[in-house]
Amino acid sequence: MSKNFFEESGILGPTNFKDSSDLIRKTSTIHLDTSLKNQIRKTSSCLRYRAFNEKNTLNSYDDSLINLQNEIYNMRDILVHGETKIVILRTEIGKLKQALQAIMHVQIQARNYSDEIIMKIKHPMTSLCLFCQPIKGSPNSSSTLVNRNKNNNPNNKFVGEDFNGK
Repeated sequence: MSKNFFEESGILGPTNFKDSSDLIRKTSTIHLDTSLKNQIRKTSSCLRYRAFNEKNTLNSYDDSLINLQNEIYNMRDILVHGETKIVILRTEIGKLKQALQAIMHVQIQARNYSDEIIMKIKHPMTSLCLFCQPIKGSPNSSSTLVNRNKNNNPNNKFVGEDFNGK
C-alpha cells in the first residue's frame, strides 16, 4: 500500500500524471527537481530502517512484557500456596499448643498428687485409735497393745505368734 503511494507520488519510479487524479501530485515540482527526489528517497529509506528497528524493539518490549506478566502470575501462585501453607501450619501449631497445655496440666496434677502421697507417707495423719497408735520413743513400730501385753505377759501367745514369741 505504501509502495503504491510512493510510486504514484513519484518518489519511487516514474510519475504517471495521466493516471494521477490528485491535484497536488500534478502540480508538485518533485518530479522536476532530482536532488529533492533523491533526498526524499534517502530519507524514506532511513525511515524504513528506523521503522524496522522500532518494530523489532517493540516486539522485544512486547516479549519482555509478556515474560514479566508470566513471572508476576508465577509469583502470585507461589504467594497463594505459601499463604495456604502458613494457615495450615498455624492451625497445626494451635493444635500442638492445646495438646501441650493439656499434657502440662495433667503433669502438674500428677505432681501435686504425688506430693500429697509423699506428705502422707512422711507425716501420716491417719486417725488410729489410741491402742493402735505407735509408742513414742519405741524403736519398734508395732502397736501399743502388743508391746504392752508382751512386756506384761511374756509367756502368753497372741494371734499370729508361735511359741517362740515371734
